Amino acid sequence: MTVRIECVSALSCLGDYWQMLRHLRTSVPHDVMNADSDYTCGLIDHTLLEEHSPIHAGASRSEKLMLALIAQQRQQIDRCLMAVDPERVAVVIGSTAGGMAEAEGSRKPGHQFGPEYDFRFQRLSTPARFVAKELNACGLVTGVSTACTSGARAIGLGMRWLELGWCDLAIVGGADVMCDTTVKGFASLEALSEGYCKPFDQHRDGINLGEGGALLVLSSRQADKKNVVEVAGYGESMDAWHLSAPHPQGNGIATAMQDALSMAMCTPENIGYINMHGTATPHNDVMEAWAVLRVLGSKVPVSSTKPMTGHTLAGAGALEATICYALAKGDLGGLPVQHGMLLQDPQIDDLKVILRDETMLQRRAIMSNSCGFGGHNTSLVLTS
Repeated sequence: MTVRIECVSALSCLGDYWQMLRHLRTSVPHDVMNADSDYTCGLIDHTLLEEHSPIHAGASRSEKLMLALIAQQRQQIDRCLMAVDPERVAVVIGSTAGGMAEAEGSRKPGHQFGPEYDFRFQRLSTPARFVAKELNACGLVTGVSTACTSGARAIGLGMRWLELGWCDLAIVGGADVMCDTTVKGFASLEALSEGYCKPFDQHRDGINLGEGGALLVLSSRQADKKNVVEVAGYGESMDAWHLSAPHPQGNGIATAMQDALSMAMCTPENIGYINMHGTATPHNDVMEAWAVLRVLGSKVPVSSTKPMTGHTLAGAGALEATICYALAKGDLGGLPVQHGMLLQDPQIDDLKVILRDETMLQRRAIMSNSCGFGGHNTSLVLTS
């Protein structure tokens, strides 16, 4: 069965979907990342979140993000919804924090919560439930929380439900907003860079967090395939090596990539670009690079877009899938260049990191990788 992407929306420190593509072509991290706080991070312009919130008094920042994502493609989403029974519309959204920021703001001295506190903000299924209610989607609804693979796993789950015939339309994605708990948690692991992150660089020192996310509308509708982008392959694995560290040889992400290639009926020679997880932590970049070299060889162009968006956690896999979608559609132009890398780590010197912004997509298939705490790994293959 063919699973096609009907439309996408995205929001991050780069702005909406079209602003994101413009920044990826013309900007550098210094233009878009917030370096005024203790740790460099990517924050969404609050005006983009407040524009649609008056009709939802009391909405959390996470819910405002979902509203803004829906609003970007409301007409196209409504056209898709009109073509199917509401009972056949599924919603799958990934989240790691839910409305934790509101819970933090409601906490009072003595570890008590004020009257404005609402426990539903913290439920990890709240973003999915909120989207379903907003769009009157009455089919299967679930939240996914598998650390930084959540958004990509939501896409994979929606794809599977369509293939099983459990729905006719799947609204999928992932999103997270910034909160103190997340920042302090990563800081305690000494995983944050105090400057701009440098994926694959010999002197990389950690990640830049970001907030944002994306929605994708998937369907099994058969129609003219002209300029259609499909989710052709999906792989996932759990290496369970360590609570917060990946398998040092990248065994888990290697398995996920192999499964995605198999489902898409692709060979390494078919892949024209890989959007790497590329967090710029010392362990992640090496293990992912070794896995790519083992599975796909050294000829596939790769880059990480996290220096531009920040690491949006549950939103990362979905956000980066929309970048791959834009590339497949021809909306992005050249392959995303690798920002931040000045001197490639000699341990992964064979990795073909994109340094020239005029590099063009040469093959029809694109891969996007995501890895997360607990040993979670996912890989998507999009084709056009």
